[in-house]
Parts: sequence; C-alpha cells; structure tokens
Amino acid sequence: MEPTEGQELLSLSTSVKLLLDELVSTEFVNNIRRTKLDVSLLKNLKTTLLRVFIALNDADAVNKRLYELRLTLSEVQFLFIEINTDYETLTTKRY
Repeated sequence: MEPTEGQELLSLSTSVKLLLDELVSTEFVNNIRRTKLDVSLLKNLKTTLLRVFIALNDADAVNKRLYELRLTLSEVQFLFIEINTDYETLTTKRY
C-alpha cells in the first residue's frame, strides 16, 4: 500500500528534523571545527533546512484543512440532496 500524502509529509518533516538535530549536535559541530570547513555553509544549510521544515509543517496543516473542507463539502452536498428529496416529496403530495 502506498503512503498517503499526509504520511509522506510527516516522513519528510521527520527526516528534516533529524537532519537539523544532527546539524546542531556537538559531535558534528566539533568535527566541522576540527576540519576547518567553512562554517557559513553550515549556517546556510541550517537556514535552508529550517525553511523546508516550516514549509512541510505548513503543508501538513493545509492538508488537514483540505481534508476537513472535503468533509464539509460532502455534508453540504448531502444536505442539498436531502432538501431536494424533501421538496420533491412535498410537491408530489400536493398533487
């Protein structure tokens, strides 16, 4: 069974969070300092990952709202059907 869109977003969000946790870990930072790599690249990477994480969380919230909206629209559609049925019943009884 294929994962749903919500499950994929959650998986991506979890992956980004793990990467962010690794990026700020003491061990990783110490390794960067020992190898004298450009720290500004790490800052850019962290900023980019934070943006992705925020976007994924927003996407998950939007996905939940869309699901709720679909449910609401289904209920509205059902109400229209019920109203039409009641109207037809009333008009049929009159004649």
